[in-house]
Amino acid sequence: MPAHIENDSVQAEYKDGILTLTLPKVTKARNKVVKINLAQVAGTTANPTLEQANQ
Repeated sequence: MPAHIENDSVQAEYKDGILTLTLPKVTKARNKVVKINLAQVAGTTANPTLEQANQ
């Protein structure tokens, strides 16, 4: 599988000749923080930073 799944939450159901598998994806436990130095990107001498939390 291309995505990580929660092994404890896998479910299978067989009804009317149809097999339905439920494979829930793993949710990230921590938020990822990205710091960007805007002064370096813009080529200025000021030193502001931007923090962005991906949820």
